[in-house]
Order: sequence, then structure tokens, then C-alpha cells
Amino acid sequence: ARRPLGGAPSVAPRGRCRTTMPWIPGQPSLEDWENRFPSCDAVPTVRCEDLSPDAFRAEFMSKNLPVMITGITDDWRARREWVTKDGQPDVVAMSELFGDAKVLVVDCDEAIDTDLKRRELPFREFASWWQSSETRKRAAAGAAAREKLYVKDWNFVGDFPAYGAYDTPPHVRDDWLNDCGSNEDDKNENENDDARLRPGSFRFVYLGVEGTWTPMHVDVARSYSWSANVCGRKKWLMVPPSRVKYLRHRDGSGRLIPDVRAARIASARADFPDASLAAPLTVHQPPGALLFVPSCWAHQVHNETDCLSINHNWFNDCTFGVSSAYLRDESRTIRLGLPDRDDRADGVLCQRLLARKAGINQLHLGSIGVWGLRRVLDSTCASEANSEALKREKRHRARRLDNVFQPLRHLVHETHFFATRDVCEREFGKFKEGNEYSYRPCHPGVGSSLGLVVSAPRARSPTEETSRARKEADAFVESFDVDPWEEDADRLAEIVDVLRRAADDPVFGEESDEEAPEEPRADRQPP
Repeated sequence: ARRPLGGAPSVAPRGRCRTTMPWIPGQPSLEDWENRFPSCDAVPTVRCEDLSPDAFRAEFMSKNLPVMITGITDDWRARREWVTKDGQPDVVAMSELFGDAKVLVVDCDEAIDTDLKRRELPFREFASWWQSSETRKRAAAGAAAREKLYVKDWNFVGDFPAYGAYDTPPHVRDDWLNDCGSNEDDKNENENDDARLRPGSFRFVYLGVEGTWTPMHVDVARSYSWSANVCGRKKWLMVPPSRVKYLRHRDGSGRLIPDVRAARIASARADFPDASLAAPLTVHQPPGALLFVPSCWAHQVHNETDCLSINHNWFNDCTFGVSSAYLRDESRTIRLGLPDRDDRADGVLCQRLLARKAGINQLHLGSIGVWGLRRVLDSTCASEANSEALKREKRHRARRLDNVFQPLRHLVHETHFFATRDVCEREFGKFKEGNEYSYRPCHPGVGSSLGLVVSAPRARSPTEETSRARKEADAFVESFDVDPWEEDADRLAEIVDVLRRAADDPVFGEESDEEAPEEPRADRQPP
């Protein structure tokens, strides 16, 4: 018997069902995910040799709980060449090696840390500032008097791909966000892909003097992150997902309080009245340690000493559904904010704005999801000689398919309503205007594999449209006048094909002896 996919109830009932909005009842929202995730009272510290990658996945990544792993950087080239004998960042050596590289620098004394406040400099200019007599003079006067410049989000691997500064630890190596399209087979296969379908790298170097910091935030697309100190010490203030709501601005915008330490100050309480209830965890990260930051955990970070670190944002099947829910909410917010109806109906424009705001968009996520799903499908099982190992591996593979299949199916429906309809038309014939189509179990092909229910909406008069708009402020989201995938219809077909392959996989529908983890509920009605 086939169990429910992704923990959500069946979203395509047998029989007739009209689904004209890109929202399938039963989808967990981002708030559902945040409320599902557990909390903890402290962040454990474990030596890397005492925690296997499989144990890390089972105990921390799958449960969305933080952990600090020590002894990670001992063999890194960056540790040998970028650090002085007394354990300080060796900016002189780094300047000699990478002086021409352009880096983004933020002044942490500025009130707001945004892209608009950052300036791009050659690294050697930043190194000159670091070594200047004025900087040393301020340092001697104390961290409070020292100008606080911070190199952030330096895409070092993109600038120097052959240098090999570090090896990604095996615990955090299952990285779909950065690995998608990175190997030679993927590059050859996708060499003609539109650049819109490939998000940028999220592998960064950070370098800052004592006192530099990053305000409270949640990571890009609700991804995981890991941060390893090559040298120096950091202090983290971390808020579990279920308490992030207390950090938000009272105006409903979703903005977080920049510095939770100011939560009890009157001026901060006026805008963030509940911030004092967030109760952040304090984590001190020593040199050589890696901190795993789970999905949806808000955090602000302070450099307690001059500090050099490697940071990755990343996700895989474990948090694919969370990223999908976040991007769905952000896409809807962007559409609601556009005053022009034609702009709201332009899927290409909305996806570009989403990428600008969130770092990636739903097209990127669809490409990553189908890449990851294919990788899981192509993975080999253990030798049949060891039946128990084979059963465990098959259950693990089935769970990974579950994690991706349902969110990816929803995403196809949400972002490509008419493109999906076109695919189904090729399978089953043309629609008649105003009529609905829903699959039957006996029908083979895309429709039955994906459980899609689509319809051709009846044309409405201007009077009907105006009346509908008054009743339903976001009525425009029921379709894209400009399909975001129209310039690459082949990619949609590829996604549908891989979803069909997943649905037909014999492992996918097998019952598991393991108790399934509690999934987020979706009790609220569609917007």
C-alpha cells in the first residue's frame, strides 16, 4: 500500500475537482513547518571523529537541531596558509595570494546592513586598511573605538576554484543548493540552460575585526547553514523556529529586530514588543569548530576576536519542503505588492523579483529538486547479500523520495498552471473552455503519475472580474498570463518526467518499518 507522500494528505481526490488557484489544499505552510520544528535548551559540542555523517543526519539534520563539531579545520590548507603563528588572520599572506579579488565590505557601525550599504574593494585595499597605523591605534584603544569593517559573502570558491582552501566536511556534504550542476556531467547536460535556472554559489568567506557582527536574520530560502572558524572566536545568539515570531516587527512586515540584546530598550519595544520573549540560546564558537545552523533558526553573530570563517548555505531533501513553502509565500507577497495587474500576471518578472529578494526563486528550486530527485533515483542499493542493510537503505531512499516528490509536485502546479495544462493536453487531448479535467486511476501517463487536477477557466466579463477582485484581493494568482517557464518548456517536461519516474519507482510506495516523523499539519484554509 502506498502511504501519503511528504506527510500531507492526498491533494488530488478522485473525481471532479476545480483547482484554478495555484494552491493545493493540504500543503503545509511555512508557519506549519516552523511550529513543527523542535527546540532545545543548549547546543551540544561533539568531536568530528565521534560523530559519523549518518549519525549527524539522523540526530541533528533530520530533526533540525543545531550542533557544534570540533576538529574540523585541522587539515585545511586555509588553516596552514591564512593564519599566523599566534592564531590571527594572516591578511598579508592572503593579500599576496588574492589581492586582486573583489570583495564586498560592510561597515558594521552603519545602522542597516544591506547590499546598498556595502562597497566593493580589491582585497589588497581591505588588507591595507587592516594593517594601517590608524587601525592599530584604534585597536589599542579598544574594540569600541575601532572602525568595524567586515568582508562578507566573498564567493572565494567561485574566484579561485582550483585553490582548494578547504574540504567540505562529510557531515554537510549532501549539498543540493551548491552541487546542482557543479560536476562535469551536469555541466555537459545543462550547458545550454538559461542562467535563470542556476542560482549562484552560496559558499562564502567572512573576515572581520573584533566587534564586527551580523544582525538577526534567517538564512536564504530557509536553508541550512554551516560556519567553520579558521581562526578567531564568534558568539551566536540563536532563536528556534517556534519563537522567531516574537522577533518580528509589529507592522506585520516580517522584519526581525536587528539586535535581540536591545529587546528590553524602550525604543526597541515600541517596534518589536515581543522580542524579549524570544529567549535566544548563546553559543560560543572556538577556532577550528563548525556550527550547524538548522533551517528557520534565526541568529545574529558577533566576532569576539579578529575572525576568519568559511560559511555555506545549503539544503537537501530534508529541508526541500521548507524552502518550497517559503518561496511560495514570498512569491505571493511579491505579487500582492505589485500595483499593475499585468506585472502581477507576469511570471517571469515575479520570479526575477523573487530571486532578487530571496536569493533563489521557484524556477531555481524546481531545477534543484529534479536534479536531487534524479540523484536519489539513480543511487545504488547495498548488496542483496546483506538483506538487513538492503532493507535499511531502501527505506532511507524511499524517505528521501517522499521528502522531495510532494513539494516538487506542488511547485509544478503552483508556478506552471497553464504549462502543466499543456502537458496534460498532449497526454489526453484538448480542454473545452469552462470544463474541468481530473485524472482517473486507469489513465496512464503524466496526469495519473502526478495526480494533477487542472481546468480551463471560463472567460469572465469586466463586471464579473471587478466583483471578484473586490471579494478576493489576490484573484490574479489563479494564473500566469506570462508563464515563468515559457522560455524553457523542455525543463518543465524534464521535471514531469522525473516525477513520473519517481512515482513508478518500486521503492517509493513500500511500507516502512520505521515510525515516520511527525509532519507539519496544514489545517488552515487556502488564502
